[in-house]
Amino acid sequence: ADSGQLGKARRLDDAAGRYIEFCKGTFSADLNLRGLKVVVDAAHGAAYQIAPAVFHELGAQVISIGCNPNGTNINEGVGATHPQTLTQAVQQNQADLGIALDGDADRLQMVDAQGRIYNGDELLYILADDRLARHEVVPGVVGTLMTNMAVEVALKKRGVAFERAKVGDRYVLEALEKHGWILGGEGSGHLLALDKHTTGDGLISALQVLQACVRSGQTPASLLKDVALFPQTLINVRLQAGQAWQTPALAAVQREVEQALGDAGRVLIRPSGTEPLVRVMVEARDALVALGVGGITMHINHIVIAKGLLRNVGVTAEQEPQVLRIIDKLEKVGASALKPELLAAAPQLGAEVIDRLLAVYSFRGS
Repeated sequence: ADSGQLGKARRLDDAAGRYIEFCKGTFSADLNLRGLKVVVDAAHGAAYQIAPAVFHELGAQVISIGCNPNGTNINEGVGATHPQTLTQAVQQNQADLGIALDGDADRLQMVDAQGRIYNGDELLYILADDRLARHEVVPGVVGTLMTNMAVEVALKKRGVAFERAKVGDRYVLEALEKHGWILGGEGSGHLLALDKHTTGDGLISALQVLQACVRSGQTPASLLKDVALFPQTLINVRLQAGQAWQTPALAAVQREVEQALGDAGRVLIRPSGTEPLVRVMVEARDALVALGVGGITMHINHIVIAKGLLRNVGVTAEQEPQVLRIIDKLEKVGASALKPELLAAAPQLGAEVIDRLLAVYSFRGS
């Protein structure tokens, strides 16, 4: 093709400045961040120049960490994937809040002055709560299969529908577009507010959370007073190549437990999209060893999951048959009687791991 028919590239003058102004434009014009001390962690990534400037120009006192990229240190011990670094910086500097982005700045985690970390599930609720407080209509919110059930329960109590998409922000976006809703996100910190941006943006998500805090005069903890995250236990069960795991027996056990839990919890069993694993997640309103649902017992009695559990805690292939024989007696003799036998059969596990293993094999309500 003739060169005149080809596209042309040109440098966008002051791209950083334009983006800063775009971000600031998503924050209410009648509010500012004056009086707030904020630690900003850009994960040595894409927002290392932009993020501190955005919050500074809105009036916050900004302390920057994770803003010195060298080409190889992106996400290295900092950012949304390592929020403990932000927690330490917030407490050392006696800051009001901490904001952690990941390397490409589309994920967000936040920390308050007490060092509490807020994940994407909690921040998503704050976004919805802020709109409801302003008497905006929030017909529904989209989370994922892994979104903590407490968020779903709290939103439904306020008349907000909740839908679970597959894990991945692209699936959250698809669900939002299908319903014409605007708010969605994942626990990892990918948040979507489609009235502010067409995609996930950690900076804009942070500004929406800060806006909710400033407007209400409350901390994130206060805004989440009605949302107590349900305890979750996640177990990864490794499969052999081509091994079948979806059986009628397993499905029947899952249905039985879910029916007993009702709205007090759920069980999710799904294959990993990247590894030969089955992920087993159990979630309940109360601690899993004290569900309070009338004495229901969940038996981990499917052989694939049973063996996967043992491998994950460190039982060797040689020890596995004997350990399984011991655990088979659990219902008859009880966990306390089996503990000495398991310690003798697999001494490398130690008492604490064996206690956890026995708890997982039989969850009981009181």
